[in-house]
Amino acid sequence: MLLKHLIFSIVLGAIAVAALPQPESQEWGLEVRDNEEQMNNNHNHHQKNCPDGQFRKGDRCVCPDGQFKKGNHCFCPDDQIKMGNRCFCPDGQFKKGNRCVCPDREVRQGNRCKCPKNEYRDHNGNCRRG
Repeated sequence: MLLKHLIFSIVLGAIAVAALPQPESQEWGLEVRDNEEQMNNNHNHHQKNCPDGQFRKGDRCVCPDGQFKKGNHCFCPDDQIKMGNRCFCPDGQFKKGNRCVCPDREVRQGNRCKCPKNEYRDHNGNCRRG
């Protein structure tokens, strides 16, 4: 009896599987994609991603405003510091156009602003003659 149920289940399962619709076999993969592109003459279908720090503008990768591109990288002007995708002036300086400048009466020495010769910084942070 148990054997009869087992054989019946196997036959019934085989019929049920055969009754399922069989989808057409489709090929998937890079080779098929490339062949389809060649047939369609559509070589720009897959746009390439831009390198980190750049964004797409039309068909080119460009740097954010105020930065310049050298190779595949974006750089800040020499006197600025890059943090993430933005350029900042060193402490005590501010942007004027694309350059970092020192406040009035201060002079730049390296990346720092200092009081001119024969002056000192008062308690308010201003340069005073002394």
